[in-house]
Parts: sequence; C-alpha cells; structure tokens
Amino acid sequence: MVAVFKSIDTPRRRALVVDDSRIARHVLKGMLDRLDFDVETVDSAEHALNRQSESRPHVVFMDHLLPGMQGLEAVRKLRARPDMAGTRIVMYTSQDSDLFADVARVAGADDVFVKTADSSKLEKILFRLDLLSEFAILERYEERMRLETVQRIDAMTEHAIGSISHFLERRSGSGEDSEVSGRHPVLRAAAIIAALCVGLALGSFTGESGNDVEPPQTGVESVAMLVD
Repeated sequence: MVAVFKSIDTPRRRALVVDDSRIARHVLKGMLDRLDFDVETVDSAEHALNRQSESRPHVVFMDHLLPGMQGLEAVRKLRARPDMAGTRIVMYTSQDSDLFADVARVAGADDVFVKTADSSKLEKILFRLDLLSEFAILERYEERMRLETVQRIDAMTEHAIGSISHFLERRSGSGEDSEVSGRHPVLRAAAIIAALCVGLALGSFTGESGNDVEPPQTGVESVAMLVD
C-alpha cells in the first residue's frame, strides 16, 4: 500500500514555524520534516510578518510568548493580510487550557498545538485542518511498524548469536572437538530463530508489487556464518 501512495507525485506542503526557542523550532521542524513538509523557521513575530517569499505557507505555527510582538497579536496581524488568506494558523504553545484555546481562536488561530514531541497529536491537528491525508497518516503508521519489526528482528538475532557463542565457549572450555555439529539442540534452536528472523525481514520489506526489497543489515548474517 505504501509503495502505491509514494508513487503519486503530490506537492509538498509548506510550514512556517515561529518560535524564539531554538530547541522548540528544531523539535517541531523535525516532526514536520517526517510528515513531508517543507519547513521554514524564524525566531520572532516581526521576522514572520516581514518574511519575503515567493510562496506563502500552508500553515503557520506561532509561539505564544515571544520577544517583542506576542504571538496572539501576530496572529491577528496575519489574519488581516490578504496574502495570508487560506493559510492555517496554529498556536504552538505550552498553554494547555480550554480558556487559552478559546482566546487563540478569537484572535484568528485555527487550532492549538501544545508543545510536545508526540507526533500523533500533530498529525491529528494537521488532519483536522485538511493538511494531512489519511493515506499519509497510514504511511507514517506503517513506517513505525516497520522500524519496530526491525528492532524485534535485531533482538531475536542477537539472542541467537548469544546462544551459539555461549555453546561454542563451553565446548572450547571442556576440551571437546571444536567442530560443532548442526544437530545439537542449542544450535538447532538458534538456527531456527535466525531463520524466523530472515523470514520476518523479507516479509516486512516486500514491496506492494511483490518484488523483494533488500532488508537492512542485521545480525542474521553473523548467525548464518556461525551455523554454517
């Protein structure tokens, strides 16, 4: 499914982040980057209002407390500009209350995003504002599932390698023949785990067209060399 949607050539959305905190700008920019937005950042409301660009942003994230002009005043000024008609404005703030949300909407904000690193809350806001499709949200979910699968594969293969290494050390310490038989239960169990990992990897990294996609490098190859 992901492969199908990625093949559609859709224009990237543009976002402007206004915040005097470098860290806050960096965090929000990172989240928007992962949602395939083109992101511009400025550190004051004055810079946002004086910004010169050939294209207006689809959404502005405005901090509440800023040096100089405050965020709510900047929102009112942006709403009064004809060139910003249709641009969504989201207050980006630590103020988490219904009262502030009401004040922000009266000033002209479309929504309020309380500062957090939880990207799911940002996705919900962008979806409500028609700036993020259901397909894009599904793509992000499948990407997270893919990464979690990779992590599980790595954990399983590391366990397999540890089991084999521990058995080899015991055999070496006991003075037994260094040649290890693949029939030994421990090695067979480790080999089965490794095989399951490979199967999961190939299943997780198969494109919608049915063509296999090369999985990321994990400990599977190390297990194969030990068992071989």
